[in-house]
Amino acid sequence: MSITSNNLKKRITTTIGLKNTYVGTKASVAKNEAASFSYNGEKWKKEDETDMSIPGGAGCLVSTTNDLVKFIEALFNKQLITQGSLEKMTEIKDGYGLGMFRFPFDEKYSYGHTGGIDEFHSMLGYFPKEKVAFAFTGNGDVMNMNDLAIGVLSTCFNRPYTIPDFSFHLAVEKLSRYEGVYSSTQLPLKIEIKKEGQKLKAQATGQSAFFLTPMSEKEFKFDPAKITLVFDIESGKVIQFTLKQSGMNVKYTKE
Repeated sequence: MSITSNNLKKRITTTIGLKNTYVGTKASVAKNEAASFSYNGEKWKKEDETDMSIPGGAGCLVSTTNDLVKFIEALFNKQLITQGSLEKMTEIKDGYGLGMFRFPFDEKYSYGHTGGIDEFHSMLGYFPKEKVAFAFTGNGDVMNMNDLAIGVLSTCFNRPYTIPDFSFHLAVEKLSRYEGVYSSTQLPLKIEIKKEGQKLKAQATGQSAFFLTPMSEKEFKFDPAKITLVFDIESGKVIQFTLKQSGMNVKYTKE
């Protein structure tokens, strides 16, 4: 048994009775474990699995939303650590605590963390004042988890919320006009846009490819990295786009 597994059992799962949290191996349907999938706009594709020896404690754990909620409630109730340790964990410096992020929601704050490996995604948070915990897990998505959390928490805390409009669909025959290699005088990376199935995929030089979600004929997003591409279309032809991310606005022109 690995050091990670021993520590997990000794310090957490046995202490608070988590029955579905453990160090993962190859996913097994027989154990009610799921594979992860990506969606290209036409069909779901099973993703290759990362060997759990590679991420170790940074991504090797298997759990459920029920266990995650039990864990963070036990953490904030000092069943796992002391009050002093909890204060250190929740002391935020430069956006980070010790193993914690602080998530704002209106005037409220929750503490927790997000996770992701292959196409598995998770989010866990706790509002100390309200004593409210929330958890999400998924093995494939077409909507950013932060947006899902906003919807659920808006309902939980009785805040106004408009259900997103999922009705926009870009005609497949129009996708070809976006295809091409784009370059910028502001950044050395080129970006290739190409059609795959019924969606567009973007890939920067030396980086992983990702699918773009159309918001309109001109605007596409990749929410996990907070990327927005705004295309300029003249006489039905795409000539350039603006990449928006983390306050940057970078112009890319089709070669």
